[in-house]
Amino acid sequence: MGSSHQDAQESRPETPAVASAGRGRLAGLDGIRGVAALFVMLHHCWLMAFPGFPASTGPVWLGFLLYGHFAVVVFIVLSGFSLAVSPARSGWRLGGLRRFARRRAWRILPPYWAALAFSLVIAWTLAAQPGEGVPTAKSVLVYGLLVQDIFGAPSPNGAFWSIAVEAQLYLLFPLMLILLRRAGAVVMLAAVTAVVAVIGLLAPSVHVVGMLLRLTPQFAVLFA
Repeated sequence: MGSSHQDAQESRPETPAVASAGRGRLAGLDGIRGVAALFVMLHHCWLMAFPGFPASTGPVWLGFLLYGHFAVVVFIVLSGFSLAVSPARSGWRLGGLRRFARRRAWRILPPYWAALAFSLVIAWTLAAQPGEGVPTAKSVLVYGLLVQDIFGAPSPNGAFWSIAVEAQLYLLFPLMLILLRRAGAVVMLAAVTAVVAVIGLLAPSVHVVGMLLRLTPQFAVLFA
């Protein structure tokens, strides 16, 4: 039955739009991203309205908004999945590091830098980020280079921490693909998990390893 269904699908003529959609983006993921983004926004509204996190000080019926950070988990998993779709269709090959880096930079940096500029203007002219000082020249450099989770500086926008994590995961992605191609998905996932587990075990007693926690390595497992 499965073979007949597949044959029927392959013999069915496709319009250009359908064929393009089959090879391009997976539209359903946009809806998942949208729901996750909405949940994050509502979570932050809840934090402002009912201080005391991680205690739930708001109405019981809004208690689910306490867990907005779980939406970040969804974003990281979706990012790894989305990036893997194209290599999965090409024998787990990336198609060139330079091309990959250029596409990632073009997708992430223009909107990020625009948001950074807007946030800096707001922080300098209206109000700084709650709990942060007024951004400095160091803030511009650190956040402009996406190393805010490594070097400390007054933040113009508290949400920017996740963009740095995403960029650093892009650097690991080609290495993950090489390991996946040579040893398989299970070995790749086990290797990433083992490295993260070792960091977690050694961090309390080894200062240098503990500094790696600033990179939130646990997200690498979700990405993998």
